[in-house]
Amino acid sequence: MSTPHTHSKSFALGGQRALMLPAILAFIIDVASKQVASDLLAGRGVMDVAPFLNLRLAYNPGVSFGLFPVATQSQASMLVLATALMTVAITWLGLTAREPWQKVGFGLIVGGAAANVLDRLTDTLVTDFIDVHAFGWHWPTFNMADAAITCGVSLLLMTLLGLPDRRPT
Repeated sequence: MSTPHTHSKSFALGGQRALMLPAILAFIIDVASKQVASDLLAGRGVMDVAPFLNLRLAYNPGVSFGLFPVATQSQASMLVLATALMTVAITWLGLTAREPWQKVGFGLIVGGAAANVLDRLTDTLVTDFIDVHAFGWHWPTFNMADAAITCGVSLLLMTLLGLPDRRPT
């Protein structure tokens, strides 16, 4: 006989796996996709994928969407340190979260942030390659780590609003 909320325990996958699995997957997908994009787009410029989507290799010296670009090695080091410290803090929040969907959200943020930290450690820049556009307007070029962070934040906001609903239908 099942008890209420047994699906929550099975979803949590035995504790912290609901945090770590999305973090590891986001990290691996981002690192692999940046390598594929770099290899595929080197010397090529832009690759049209769909009427609203291009692959375009770009290197971001700043934080999200190119804001606050860093100009010196010491600024880049400070950005890496700040991002690493925030990643540790967000990991702690994920470890202490009680709801499985919150753990998943924190995991996506941690994996994406860790992948971008790795990118900065290797060359002080973050590799971006996804270019979404419509009617001549382009969203700032981004990568899979940015997408994971955005999805993680969205999931956390949804849990604050009571979504996804865990009640049986």
